[in-house]
Amino acid sequence: MKYLAFILGMLPTLALAGTFSFAVVAPTQNTDGTAIPASGTGAIASHRIEYGSCTGTSFGTKAGEVTLTMPTVSGTSPNVAAGTYCVRAYAKTNQGSESVASNVAQAIVAPSTPNPPTLTVTTPTAFKMRQSVDGYQFVKIGTVPIGTTCDASHSVDGLNVVSRANVTLTSRFDTMPLVVFAKCG
Repeated sequence: MKYLAFILGMLPTLALAGTFSFAVVAPTQNTDGTAIPASGTGAIASHRIEYGSCTGTSFGTKAGEVTLTMPTVSGTSPNVAAGTYCVRAYAKTNQGSESVASNVAQAIVAPSTPNPPTLTVTTPTAFKMRQSVDGYQFVKIGTVPIGTTCDASHSVDGLNVVSRANVTLTSRFDTMPLVVFAKCG
């Protein structure tokens, strides 16, 4: 039974690494032009989204699928290999009829980004950065326990950012800066 013809559309998005994200534009008309009821007999109960390889601009081999039960019209499929996928969707009524495939859209799943290495404090000296005539300098302000976790993604001159909560000031005249640095490895 023909129910819908190319009325269902896909909104592909650049997904998070390893996750395929999608949204369905729910159709409002049957192929004969009659309205699809919002509830009751003949209403859409779910959408089935298929993704797979592309052959030119056509759908190739199916790699996976996700079913969305109404009223949900968007979702994700985690652990998908990086690459370009063709996507199509089907609407299924509460009577069990399924539409023909929607138009084919392309979506990109970005490659996974590696996690930064885990770094910990190797020298117990805590520093703050201070502006100087030549740019900046690091000034000792206290101590931080060896083994404290460092922010591996933020490093300046071999020092990494550490949590202020782990720092003990050595002088009662020092104030806790917004950013604290330590030697990490």
